[in-house]
Amino acid sequence: MKPRKFHDFAFMLHRYIGFAVGLPIVFISLTGSLLVFKPEIEQLLIAQNFGHIQPQPQMVSIDAVLATAKSELVNRPELTLNSIRLPSKPSSPYQIDLFDPTDQLTRLFIHPYTGKIMGWMESDSSIERVLLKLHYGLLSGRRGEIIVGIIGLLLFILSITGLILWTGW
Repeated sequence: MKPRKFHDFAFMLHRYIGFAVGLPIVFISLTGSLLVFKPEIEQLLIAQNFGHIQPQPQMVSIDAVLATAKSELVNRPELTLNSIRLPSKPSSPYQIDLFDPTDQLTRLFIHPYTGKIMGWMESDSSIERVLLKLHYGLLSGRRGEIIVGIIGLLLFILSITGLILWTGW
């Protein structure tokens, strides 16, 4: 292939791939940017749903938190305890992650100073879950994950054609 024809082909390929991946990349980039701030957004949502926690000198023990969670599970036997997250800040609650038989996540929040239950949050209805599904699969499940993978491959081709077209060589 002659150099001019190769350059024209690379330019055409670069242009159409850029058009094809532009809009999905905007969604993937925006959701990725939001996911970077997930801990801060999560703390804001917890504070809005369950109230602010005023730090006090003494936190309840992890054993007391576990006992509270187990006593609450008597009312919801379909849930199984998976993990306990310690408060990341003095104003954060304990988070108990529970799963039902269909592997749907439910979180139980316990006040770190009083040991009382602050509330429940179904994680599949949260903004975080929607952002993750949009970021990794464009809300289309496995098919969307394949599309995102193809977009990644097209971005690789786009970078190669961009190097070919760069006039600084």
